[in-house]
Amino acid sequence: MILLLKDITFVKLMKKPLFLAFLGAVVGISMGFISITKWIKLEALPNTVVAQVNHMNILRVEYEKALRLLASEKRDPLTDKDRALVLERLIEEELLVQHGLSVGLMRSDHRLRGAMIESLIEGITVEYQAIQGTEFSADNKFDGVSQGTILGDYVEQLRNTANISRVK
Repeated sequence: MILLLKDITFVKLMKKPLFLAFLGAVVGISMGFISITKWIKLEALPNTVVAQVNHMNILRVEYEKALRLLASEKRDPLTDKDRALVLERLIEEELLVQHGLSVGLMRSDHRLRGAMIESLIEGITVEYQAIQGTEFSADNKFDGVSQGTILGDYVEQLRNTANISRVK
């Protein structure tokens, strides 16, 4: 009999519009909170990272380099506003880079593509020099090995790990 009385009370409450509105609000707020906690990353960024844009890190060394550049151009010491501005510019730059990549700019703009390839070649050369502990000679050779051979070996390693299909 007691169970039946409780069931009748619950049914009466369910018929009241105010109670239903309250119940809906509680459910909605709960679901919103769950959604927000999944959307917001609650974990802290590593010390080497100052910001993250679409899961791409803006490194502290890049930020500090930009701050040094700004400081060298200013007479007064950097303010918090200057630091915030530098960070915002780095974030905006990353957004533009990501957009450029998403619309295929690297493939369609030949000047940009050429600059990227030149930068990669220079990076490979610098990396090789750092590993060997010396620089190339005037004729672009290191211990008799040409820079072209080193780059060719690097490209061959890339080919070995790539999935390449050709039209017959």
